[in-house]
Amino acid sequence: TREFMGRVSCPVLMVATRCFWQGRMDWFELRCSYLRDLELHVLDGSHHQHMEAEAPHIATLVQEFVAR
Repeated sequence: TREFMGRVSCPVLMVATRCFWQGRMDWFELRCSYLRDLELHVLDGSHHQHMEAEAPHIATLVQEFVAR
């Protein structure tokens, strides 16, 4: 995992949810550290946050990321 993720050279946008990683944050943070150029946003909501109340915020994050 570390070697594979460490070879990702492009910018990565990750939108995660607090409740999904609750209790596994050490694991999650370790995996995130393998990525060289990570933009991480941890939001409220469930695993399907992109289809819930957070959808407009996530859409804005994606649009801004792609525009850069």
